[in-house]
Amino acid sequence: MPPPVVSPAEGPFPALAPADQAAVRRSNLSLVLGWLRVAGPGSRTEITAGTGLNKATVSSLVAELTDRGLVRETGERQFGSVGRPARVLELDGHGVGALGLEANVDYLAAYGTDLAGRVLVNRRVSADVVGSSADDALDRLVQLARSALAQMGAHGARVAGVGTAIPGLVDVTAGAVLFAPNLGW
Repeated sequence: MPPPVVSPAEGPFPALAPADQAAVRRSNLSLVLGWLRVAGPGSRTEITAGTGLNKATVSSLVAELTDRGLVRETGERQFGSVGRPARVLELDGHGVGALGLEANVDYLAAYGTDLAGRVLVNRRVSADVVGSSADDALDRLVQLARSALAQMGAHGARVAGVGTAIPGLVDVTAGAVLFAPNLGW
């Protein structure tokens, strides 16, 4: 029996659309950043070889990432005895950060890093989360988050994303904790 015919509006993937030029560029920017994160400092030539992107694309992407403060040149490296030395690039990322928050049975925590993985905030505060109402515990977590955001800002990091860990079932779409038995919620 052949599969059922599904119109694009019905699914099975109605939210998917062809990639436009901006989406391809974002993907390629991410690819270059990921390569530098995994491989470490490297030249444009090494990035070209490692990612499969062409030389002109890598140069354009590196220029944008440098302008955004995500990549920096750290010096030059000579490969062999002939030719111009290659400029070495590495993740900079001091201006961009991510913050993780956690509410658990007996503590609240905040952990913030910059793009290069440097720890900017690592705080764990004792709290009787089980003995508190969900609203009270979350108010304390918000206070901790504000403090952590200020500390990250003092390090010069603009927070690009925040994630929260709650031990329980969470409806991500609704942004609601459905059941957190360890917390009594």
